Amino acid sequence: MTSVSTRTTTADARSVAVVHVDYGVWEDAELGRTAKAFAQWRRTAYGDHGHVDVLAPAKMTAEQDW
Repeated sequence: MTSVSTRTTTADARSVAVVHVDYGVWEDAELGRTAKAFAQWRRTAYGDHGHVDVLAPAKMTAEQDW
């Protein structure tokens, strides 16, 4: 992970997170695992609901709701 930013929308109090990683082109499985791990951690640690986007330099993304 190179950076993480989170915010909470005012309309529905849902959290939105963006995680930047430095994975390469062939590491799309790791991208998905990162999204799932972040969502599980957030649900366990904070008990809230939201959405995470994991972004890699090769324009690869993974998404996960929690």
